[in-house]
Amino acid sequence: ISLGLVGSEMCIRDSYYMTDVITDNALSWLNDYAGEEKPFLLYLAYNAPHWPLHARDEDIAKYRGRYDGGYQTIRQERYDRMVSMGIIDPETAPLHPQEITDWNSLPVSEQRLEADRMEIHAAMVDSLDQNIGRVLADLEAKDELDNTLILFFVDNGASEERDTRYKSNYESKPGDKMGGVFSYECIGKQWALVLNSPLARHKKTSHEGGVCSPMIAHWPDKISQTNTWFHEPAHLVDIMSTVTELTGQDYPDSYAGRPSKPIEGVSLIPSFSLEPLAEREYSMGYDFGMGQGLREGKWKLVRYKNGPWELYDMLADRTETRDLSSQMPKKVRALSRAFSQWEENLSLIHISEPTRPRLI
Repeated sequence: ISLGLVGSEMCIRDSYYMTDVITDNALSWLNDYAGEEKPFLLYLAYNAPHWPLHARDEDIAKYRGRYDGGYQTIRQERYDRMVSMGIIDPETAPLHPQEITDWNSLPVSEQRLEADRMEIHAAMVDSLDQNIGRVLADLEAKDELDNTLILFFVDNGASEERDTRYKSNYESKPGDKMGGVFSYECIGKQWALVLNSPLARHKKTSHEGGVCSPMIAHWPDKISQTNTWFHEPAHLVDIMSTVTELTGQDYPDSYAGRPSKPIEGVSLIPSFSLEPLAEREYSMGYDFGMGQGLREGKWKLVRYKNGPWELYDMLADRTETRDLSSQMPKKVRALSRAFSQWEENLSLIHISEPTRPRLI
């Protein structure tokens, strides 16, 4: 078995483009191991399409005018397309009724800037797609594609930041254009809400728009059900369980003389034949930025900033539109206790030196 792991999250200076360079290095690495019988693991972590928005002119040109319709029009188009493709069920995943700035309330000049930002963002995704294609073509040329498990996923939902902390490092000059090496742009909150449709909120929250992103698994030799959707939730911690099962390895009891924390994930291999995943011993918890949350079975407990806990039945309400917390206070209390226990488990540390606590 060959194992390939592709992840996602640019930079440009004349002919230098970070997305291309990351791929160049990956292909060089693959060449070093060409012809070997032993399995390989390639972790390929792109930074695109993270801000600042930088893209090649030829890629941006493909999307000129595509986003002139604005937030509401593009959001509805995306939703309708996902419904028609069978990606979502409108009965259980209605378009979340969150507030998005009325496009028509913006001055024409601001509409132009906003559309330009999304054109560049789309170009970055396009370039990422091209580069993943380069990796797949290389594996196919080496006759390794069919026997390589490829998992593609991203680390969070679309980013709402319009961050200016590092803008001083990008000194634009007269004539410099948006998307070039000296520009410093972000898509911002409104486009993030559009990109995350039909889910609620955005990166740095624990609502689905922050923590839910799709994963694509490709493995022709072993995945029997192709071009299908597996809707059971998975988590990053499941990658370890999947790899240990595939390679026949045991999870170590200790590492570098320290006891290992128990493995928290379940193997994703059953999903390759659309079989249910094993029952989880550990809860899926979230605590980052503006959000906290816990997922246990069909139930999700979540809150935004310092607000109250919300409760959702994710089988019936995939997009978190019907808060059941007031109707089911006992369930909220039980899950909030489970969340506290999850956080306590995270805080377990091993002190190797008095001044340097270290997570294990």
